[in-house]
Parts: sequence; structure tokens; C-alpha cells
Amino acid sequence: MNILGFYQDHIEQKLNQSQVITLQILLCLISRYKTIQISKLTNYFPLPIKAESKRKHIQRFLTINELSLPIFWFPLVQIMVEKIFGFNSELVLILDRTEWQNTNILMISVATEIERITHILEIFNSSRFE
Repeated sequence: MNILGFYQDHIEQKLNQSQVITLQILLCLISRYKTIQISKLTNYFPLPIKAESKRKHIQRFLTINELSLPIFWFPLVQIMVEKIFGFNSELVLILDRTEWQNTNILMISVATEIERITHILEIFNSSRFE
């Protein structure tokens, strides 16, 4: 199973082979155990080293420059939008992160016109949702 999907080319361009493997392992662990807590992921991380060393390995990996927003994540979101939506024109991305019952939720919305955003905001501000 290829957990990286159609992002694999981008990921392999930005990360070295060891980093790609670490990312694959983390994604598998996160999807299987439904947690993003480093302390819990450390218990499941399949390296034959001490737990403290695993924790440091994961922490170092998550702070590498190659995973920074402008270098890794913004281009990845651009690839996602192009592949999923197929737009070649200018888009507006709307990002919202919230926590609901101990679950972090990241909502990404896409709009092609500012009027649509205004219309959505008017709907949510209307009295019928009160």
C-alpha cells in the first residue's frame, strides 16, 4: 500500500529517502492508532532503539526545515487543489482549525469567487441558524 498517494513525487523531491520512510511510518501509525501525540507514537514506532531516542527522532524529524510551510506544505496544498479540483484559475483557500471533543479538525474550503465567501458568511450569520 502506498500511503503517500499522488503526493509521492512532491514528497520525494523535498525529502531524502530516510525522511520519506519516517514520514510513511508516522502516517501509518497516525491512521492506525488515531493519535498524533508524540509520546504515544513513540510506543509504536518500529525502530530498535530506546523509547527516549524514538521520541527525539520523531521530534527532530518534525522540525526539519524541509517540512516548513513555504517549502513543503504550501506546495503540497497547491498539488492537492490542482489534482482534486482541476482549477487553473485563481482560488481562495479558507483554512479553519478547531478542537471538538478532544479532536483537532482542520477544515479546508475552496472558493473561486469572493462573492461566494460573502454569501456563505451571510447564510451562517442568518437567524435561521440561531
